[in-house]
Amino acid sequence: MALTKLSIIAYSNSSYRKGARVGKFQVLINPESYKRDVEIDYNKTWAVGSPGGDLRFKKMNAEKISFNLIFDGTGLVSTAPQSLKEGDNIKPVIQQIKEFKAIVAKFNGKIHRPNFLLLTWGNAFNFRGVLTNMSINYKLFKPDGTPIRATVDVTFSSSVSPALALAEAKKTSPDLTHIKQVRAGDRLPAMSNEVYDDPAYFVQVAQANNLNHLRGVAPGKKLVFPPLCNK
Repeated sequence: MALTKLSIIAYSNSSYRKGARVGKFQVLINPESYKRDVEIDYNKTWAVGSPGGDLRFKKMNAEKISFNLIFDGTGLVSTAPQSLKEGDNIKPVIQQIKEFKAIVAKFNGKIHRPNFLLLTWGNAFNFRGVLTNMSINYKLFKPDGTPIRATVDVTFSSSVSPALALAEAKKTSPDLTHIKQVRAGDRLPAMSNEVYDDPAYFVQVAQANNLNHLRGVAPGKKLVFPPLCNK
């Protein structure tokens, strides 16, 4: 299986539609690790002299993701993406970082701000946001002072359009129609509970799919879970 590289795709708006794509950067070496931070703000409502109290929800802050990238020009890396090559050779570190900054940190005059970014790595990693911090550390040099290796610490904060955020928040809402594929061992009450947070709606689901029985629904069959107005 070919090695999948972390990709950073730049967009001119926070809806991340294909037509708004303005560029892409693939890393030379995948991160060794990454960290995701989630912060939630609450208002304290403790009365004076009380031993404790209720924390009332205020807002969800932007999720942050941070990791370290390696830019290398020593020639020791044999799995460079084609975009980082000049012929058979890897581009100089200075050029690699210049192209990286052009995607993640350059001011885009058309939108009067830096680009919106989609970070993808295989099927398990997907993050949309903007660069909020970058620190470059040059580590190895040629005799003339030209850097041949650098590490870059980056932090991205989530950023999506209000319409996209609302659509994603409603993905699991019981007031929308859902289509689920039956897996081996699935039972209608349990599937109903996943969608509606209540197993009792399996009867309505059975009616919507013209099921005459509640057991033994064949794996692979797709069932419609309709919106429930009284949910």
